[in-house]
Amino acid sequence: MKLVAIAGSAFFLGGLSFADEVRLLNGGTINGIVRAQGEEIRIETFAGEVVVAPAQVRVIDREHRSRLEEYYERAERLKESGNARDFLELALWVREQKGSRLVRPNVLEAALRLKSVADLEGVVPWAGGATESLGDDARVFWERVISVDPGHESARRKLGFRLHEGAWLTEEEFQVAQGNVLFEGAWVHPDQRAAVLLERKLKLEEREKRVREREEAAAKAERKIDEKQEDVEEAIAKVRREAEELQRKEDTLRELERELRRYVYCRACDGYFAAASHICSARWKYCSSCGGYFAPGHVCPK
Repeated sequence: MKLVAIAGSAFFLGGLSFADEVRLLNGGTINGIVRAQGEEIRIETFAGEVVVAPAQVRVIDREHRSRLEEYYERAERLKESGNARDFLELALWVREQKGSRLVRPNVLEAALRLKSVADLEGVVPWAGGATESLGDDARVFWERVISVDPGHESARRKLGFRLHEGAWLTEEEFQVAQGNVLFEGAWVHPDQRAAVLLERKLKLEEREKRVREREEAAAKAERKIDEKQEDVEEAIAKVRREAEELQRKEDTLRELERELRRYVYCRACDGYFAAASHICSARWKYCSSCGGYFAPGHVCPK
């Protein structure tokens, strides 16, 4: 076995191609054909091109036979083949090997080999079932078939055509001829579309009605809350006014009490008099000679 160590060394292969197994330092492997350019290692695989740095590669096994190498060998042998089936078989093999990028080129090569109705007879009956796994990649082959034989029924059906009143129509043409319309990705009768749209309209109107009702109910509740708030505020204002009135009355009473404390009741005189200035006639006598009031027992000097 011929091995080439990579890690820690320069690697230049120019434009040479090899069937290789590239073993990476992380334990992974890449099978394909190594093509190196500068400081990058490019590996062509069935899935496409993989680029790795030389520092990621542990060793390359140049004598490893890859599926991609086998493909190129088979394709080389078919270069001069005029049999469309050969290329379809290669396309099927590539599909099995997960090499989807190489399927369509071989289907195209198969289609190019169909040049007359006689060419169709040997391959089309077999291709009907064989190309099922190729999916859309087989379309170019069947398009070539109807270009050679426009009335070929199986090819027309493979491409989705429908026979209507003696003419092959695409699915769209057939549906239009049936009076159908395309609605949300499906062909339906106009009445069916109208029924669906009407149902949606009614449901939408019903939802809008429920939304309006909820909004009106919310607005009504909000108005009631505002009214209650106004009532509460009015009640609070009333209590404040009453409290202020009570405060004023209490202030008046206190003022009266202070005023009353300035007066005393004189039983002898039978009335209220200023406490500081009242002179009771029963306790005090006026002396005209002296010009004043004096307590009983006053001796007038005159």
